[in-house]
Amino acid sequence: MTSFSDLVVYLPDWRNRLLTPKVKCGILVYMEIDTSRLRKEDYACLVAGYALLISIFLPWYRQGIFRLSGWDVTKLAIILMIASFVCILIVIATAIGIDFAEEYGFALVALGAASLVSVVARVFVRQSGYLFTYGIILALLASIAVVVAGGVKLARMYLLPTADHSM
Repeated sequence: MTSFSDLVVYLPDWRNRLLTPKVKCGILVYMEIDTSRLRKEDYACLVAGYALLISIFLPWYRQGIFRLSGWDVTKLAIILMIASFVCILIVIATAIGIDFAEEYGFALVALGAASLVSVVARVFVRQSGYLFTYGIILALLASIAVVVAGGVKLARMYLLPTADHSM
């Protein structure tokens, strides 16, 4: 019978880098998160993803002492949650070194646009007697940031003539 220490494979310089565990073929290995692979649009996408996720649970409307969060107001909050998770997962995949993360600019633009339409619809179809609060403004700004980050990622892939996309 093998012990847990027999199943762990360490990288030689494991103390100097941030490592995450991963099970591969029944063996626990550590994957390296290299932040030098990330670009400015990746950081913007990460911040926008977290802001979009947080904004779902913040109050969007208020009337007196009553507050309505984005989760309470709209059933389309699932779109916001999916967009935020996709943003975060694409940045993590890029940091780990998965190559397919470069091609998901269109997914970011599409999910960001869907979340932007959802938030703008809630702005125009406001609850009667309720006032806007900071949650819906944060959701609006984060949705715009997701669209912009996805657009920059698309521009780097398809519009820039260089073969090296590491800038």
